[in-house]
Amino acid sequence: MFLVDFIRVFEDINTELQSDKPKFYILKTRLERLLRDLLRFVKPSAMLYKHVLDVDFKSTLNIKKNTDLIIGDQARIFVSSPVESRLRTSRIAEFYATVVKCFQGSCEYIKKKLPLTDVLLKHAQVVDPAKQVDCSFESLDYFLKRFPKLVAPGVTTTDMQLEFSKHQDTDIRQCIAETDRVDATWCAVSKLQEDGQPMFQHLPMVMLSILTIPHSSAHCERIFSVVRKNKTDFRGSMAKDTLEALVVAKSRPGEALDRVYTNKELKDMKSAYYRSLQASSK
Repeated sequence: MFLVDFIRVFEDINTELQSDKPKFYILKTRLERLLRDLLRFVKPSAMLYKHVLDVDFKSTLNIKKNTDLIIGDQARIFVSSPVESRLRTSRIAEFYATVVKCFQGSCEYIKKKLPLTDVLLKHAQVVDPAKQVDCSFESLDYFLKRFPKLVAPGVTTTDMQLEFSKHQDTDIRQCIAETDRVDATWCAVSKLQEDGQPMFQHLPMVMLSILTIPHSSAHCERIFSVVRKNKTDFRGSMAKDTLEALVVAKSRPGEALDRVYTNKELKDMKSAYYRSLQASSK
């Protein structure tokens, strides 16, 4: 009964990490929120005014008393009626000790395994339109130095700093309101004009490039699922080129028969098909 309530703590972030929308930029915030939710067994006085990573959850002095532990309605009713539940006092004490160990073990695992202190996740918040005036150029410069190919040759750090500064004092509320996807927001920002010219020449593309960093392996798992469905034990001899073509076709929206191509696209496809036939015949 306790585990039913305990597992719910992980449901929201697990669902969010499976999203196909870019979530990389809010990963640090979400992971810290998960840890704070798990610290529900710690006294408020031990958490107040402290960063979530600085909370001492191992000290017995900081643990809530048993009656204050959040164990879920069903478990609380069951434990609070020892006669009806036929529970001995020693078993109840053992249960609460196990609950605390469960919370402590989860918190310790998260601090050890998840990238809560990763500097990349810290600076990734720069792509969040909601933090337009809160982030500094230092965060953007971190990505420019780590991934030099983000900008075209000839674009200087000063150029990017000027665009970033201009972005911070530009009203982009309409761009944010048009969509719930951060990548679509930056696409809208790239279309903003000033005196008939694009307001931002490089910044939106840099932000969109940063957003390509995956926040989980869910996208890869979806690709593997598509591959598995198309290349089964009954179709084990399917050529890799055929499988590749099927995966590409499935990645595009709509039905293949309903797609409309320009004359140039059709000509290019015919040329590519002809070249592939010529290569395979040699």
